Parts: sequence; C-alpha cells; structure tokens
Amino acid sequence: MSDFSLARKRLDLLISSGRLPNTVIIESAEGAALAARLASAVVCVQPDVQKPCGSCPQCKKAKASTHPDIVEIRGSGTTGSLKVEAARDLRTDAYVQPNDSDRKVYIIHWVQGSTDQAANALLKLLEEPPAYAMFILVCASAAALLPTVRSRGVLISDYAGDTSVQTAKYRKKAVEIASAIAAGDGYACLRMLKTLEKDRSGYKETLSALCGLFSAAFRLWAGIVPSGSNSKAAALGKKSDKEFQEPETANQLKSKYSASRLAGMAAAAQTARDSLDRNASGSLTTLLLAETIFNA
Repeated sequence: MSDFSLARKRLDLLISSGRLPNTVIIESAEGAALAARLASAVVCVQPDVQKPCGSCPQCKKAKASTHPDIVEIRGSGTTGSLKVEAARDLRTDAYVQPNDSDRKVYIIHWVQGSTDQAANALLKLLEEPPAYAMFILVCASAAALLPTVRSRGVLISDYAGDTSVQTAKYRKKAVEIASAIAAGDGYACLRMLKTLEKDRSGYKETLSALCGLFSAAFRLWAGIVPSGSNSKAAALGKKSDKEFQEPETANQLKSKYSASRLAGMAAAAQTARDSLDRNASGSLTTLLLAETIFNA
C-alpha cells in the first residue's frame, strides 16, 4: 500500500468504511483505474474481505468490462466533452433497475469543455438519485465541475495539502483531538473541534492532519508497518507521502478502535474537510463529524 497514490489510499479507506455515498468525484491522474476499482468494490459479493475481492463472479465481469450494471459514460467529438443529450440519456437509464447486482454504477468521464447544460441535467439526477445507483465522476480537476455538482459528491483526490500551511499549531491540535478520541472523551473532542469553527482555514488543515492520523492507525491494524516502530518514515510507509503522521497517537487509536472504525473515521475527516471546501456550516460539520466518530 505504501507505493499507492494518496488518492488510492483514500479510496481504499472509503471502501473499507462501508459507507459509500451515491456520488464520488475522483480527481487523479489514475482516475480511470480508481473508478474501475471502486465500481468493482460496489458490485463485489464476497463477504468479509477487502473489496473488491477480484475473484467473485461480479468482480470477474467488472474486470472483463462485461458487467451489465457498470456503465461508462464518455463525451463525444475531439474534446470528449459531455453534451446535454448524453446527460439526459444517462438520467433516463439510471431509473432502469440493475440486472445482476444490487447496485448500478455509472463512471462518468468529465473533461474541461463539457457544457453547463450537461452539468445541470446531471445535477438533477445527483440531487435525487435512485437508492441503488452510484455515480463516479472522473476528472483531471474538480474545479472543472460546477460548484453545485461538486457539492453533491465525496472528493477523492491526490491533493494532500501544502505542508507549509499545515503549521505545527494545527498538527498539534490534531494530535490533541485524536488523543481525546483514543481516550473515548467525546466532550473534549467536540469542544476542541468547536474552537476551530471560526478559523476555517485552520479547521481544514487540522482535518487533513486528523485524516493522516486515522489512516496511519488503520495501516497499523492492516500490518503495513510495525506497531512498535517509532519512525515517522515507517508509519508513513514511504518518505514522500505527505500525510501527517504521529506514531504514538496512531498506536493509541489502534489500541482503542477496530480497523473498520478507523477507516470510517478517516473517511469522515476527509468528508468534513470537503464539506468546508464547499462552504458548509462549520458548526454542522463539527456535529456530523463528532457523531460519526463516536456513534459509528
């Protein structure tokens, strides 16, 4: 896992959490491969394994690109831009029940130049999707999407944040919050999160650091790094990884929570950060994050 991109790591954490949203936006150079992996995980029927298993009938069909419930949508013309007609056809097809799986997955390749009319047609579907449908938007940059479309999905990105902005102040705050979570102190966690609500930039940097701590604890559970190691490089698994780590705190979290809980926490922290990027209410973001962490 140490050789995987940050987007791949975040995607695997989202899959492991078991809380897959209706819409996921993938902003990565390997977006097509990550989208295929997520689609396979959605239809995978093998129980009690890290999805996708790659061996069940559903995974095999997905790998062979013959699964009837995984649909790829690409634009037309030399630019590959998506037109409004294609978005409308997608909206019609989405209300057709899946064939082989309980879910139906649409992988939508979105490129710069796709029309706003297409985005608005797609938005109507994302706002009220069928319960069985998942939409995966693959793009080079989420900035190419309308803000209203971005706000409907969970972003999986290679962007790790600027470490020059992730100051020691916010990293220290993240460690304090993670320590409270490891101690099961919901009140202290909520109180510290609320102090960040008026410092939106600092709140986002703290959440990025928290996500790194949860991810490190998850990897310890998975046996990817030795739990007794005091080396930050070992906890990262790779020196170039930009996620913030603190081995002692990661071990405290590992001792308190299961791997699935830690994966859910990492996904929740990333979702909370994405919500702040979309100008969500700071107080509501705090309450939802705290509820997810302590009531999962």
